[in-house]
Amino acid sequence: MIVSAVAGAFGGAFGVPVAGKTGTSQDFRDAWFVGYGRNIVVAVWVGNDSNAPMNGVTGSSLPAVIWKAFMA
Repeated sequence: MIVSAVAGAFGGAFGVPVAGKTGTSQDFRDAWFVGYGRNIVVAVWVGNDSNAPMNGVTGSSLPAVIWKAFMA
């Protein structure tokens, strides 16, 4: 997900510029979203302690949703 897509994906929900980057490891074992606003940077990582795959979870799904909820 590119920087401009972050604001579009969240529909301007914050009223201030935000940006971020998604990431997903091979076999969906790890997914993350790192984003920032005016005065804060937040990284969200999702994975299993057992290193088991997460059935298609990507950085733009669950981690981005968690990031948005935290930032709201």
